[in-house]
Amino acid sequence: MEYVTEAEQSSMHYVSEAEQSSMEQETEAEQYQVFINHRGPDTKKNLASLIYHNLSSYGLRVFLDKEELRTGNTLCPAIRGAISSASVHIAIFSENYAESQWCLDELCWMLKSSSVIPVFYDVEPADLRRIDRGPYAQAFDKHRQRVSREVVEGWKEALRKAADISGLPFKTKDSDYGEFVEKIGKIVRERVRWDPLDVAPHPVGLDQTLKELDDLIQKQSSTRVVVIAGIGGIGKSTLAKKIFNSRRSNFSRASYLSNFRDKVDLTSFQRQLLRELLGLEKEITNSHTGKTILRNGLKGLKVLIILDDVDDREKIKSVLDMNAVGAGSLIFITSRDKDILRSSSADTLLYDVRPLKRNHARVLFCHHAFHQSNPLEGYEDSVGEFLKSFGGTALWQAGRIVLEAAVGNILSWTATDRSRHCN
Repeated sequence: MEYVTEAEQSSMHYVSEAEQSSMEQETEAEQYQVFINHRGPDTKKNLASLIYHNLSSYGLRVFLDKEELRTGNTLCPAIRGAISSASVHIAIFSENYAESQWCLDELCWMLKSSSVIPVFYDVEPADLRRIDRGPYAQAFDKHRQRVSREVVEGWKEALRKAADISGLPFKTKDSDYGEFVEKIGKIVRERVRWDPLDVAPHPVGLDQTLKELDDLIQKQSSTRVVVIAGIGGIGKSTLAKKIFNSRRSNFSRASYLSNFRDKVDLTSFQRQLLRELLGLEKEITNSHTGKTILRNGLKGLKVLIILDDVDDREKIKSVLDMNAVGAGSLIFITSRDKDILRSSSADTLLYDVRPLKRNHARVLFCHHAFHQSNPLEGYEDSVGEFLKSFGGTALWQAGRIVLEAAVGNILSWTATDRSRHCN
């Protein structure tokens, strides 16, 4: 086993914040969401590998290191970059974990993060605290002969910190691998940082609407397709993006297809679905071929799909067989036409988006028009008159009109002006 020199270890563990930031900026490493820290000979072919494949099946970018990355005496940029980019870190503590300086080095870096999940694989949290007389004692005796006391104490402190974090015990004699992997997978999906869709700068009243829709879906447990209907500008797409962000972690795969109304080449949607749902990069010559590939690939998969701004039922039928997805899947369709599916089947739910309540509409309007939640002094009556005319729809565009008028100091809300500005 190779050991680092005292000088190298000191520089590795006790860099300043500025130096750490510099190293991270210089590293052009691939970005990951989850980092798995483990002792390869102990767990790579069993627990670590199972966790990796489970999380990957949900579309997460998971780092499970390869031996070729561990060359030289310091953490390579790829490993440092993976640790820094990940929002969740899993540390699998096994009986021989402390023999690896790499595991200990990675742990020190991981603990700079706010989310570390310890897994105690045939060891106890107390074993990480009593280094000098537990299963890690022999490994640390060897470390003391090769590296500085300062570095050894840094490793010990990292183990003690990890022991104090609420973790998951795993006993090879009693624990079920499948159940354990599902359990830790659920925890990771709840904590991981997904790349969210941009919803809206001021999502006023959106949480209440989302809760109302969630309640309806739960009551109708057989729901597979949800049609979100409403007039243009009422907030259907905003709600759909919010749904995607909030529900993303519950599905093995997810895809958001936007601007259905304007799309002519439907095979581009199919390529997106293949890429995001099945991890395939394929050229599709026609929609029939793409639909067949998707139908075969989606069997058994629990997926979340959102089709935004659909104006033609035939477009949906050309892109996707909605009956091909696995159990537990959900497909959301936003449309101005509430009869877009012309179906009354039990697995289809219609949700009619209503205009914002007056208090929410007022706040949203003012955010866009005045960059604050209330009207500017002197414009209270004008805002009230405007809301009477337009209610809770198209407020962003309307707010921009008010803002432009206010900047020019020419705001005058007569009926004639409103007609001239908004027609």
